[in-house]
Amino acid sequence: AIADGKSNAVIAKLGKQTAILYEEVFRILNGNATLQAHFDKSWLTHTQGKSQYYDIQARYRQSLAHYEKDEVALAICYLRQVWAFVSQPVRDQRPLRLSS
Repeated sequence: AIADGKSNAVIAKLGKQTAILYEEVFRILNGNATLQAHFDKSWLTHTQGKSQYYDIQARYRQSLAHYEKDEVALAICYLRQVWAFVSQPVRDQRPLRLSS
């Protein structure tokens, strides 16, 4: 999407949907002992990390989209959400709640 020159709002929506899909995979793997037996434990961390990564990227892109429309207050709000998450030590991070 970035290479195709899509807008920041479109990229944010794609990123948010990707984050939601990774979170669903994380929840399925985490809640099913049978599936956990078939996957390495690193997959839980991997899917959780990917969900968080795409959610952070989506929030950043959404802040850029708001900034482009001169909605500075909303842009700052999204950037603060990103900063609040990335400023936490890794050991303290919990899955993000994927509500806008």
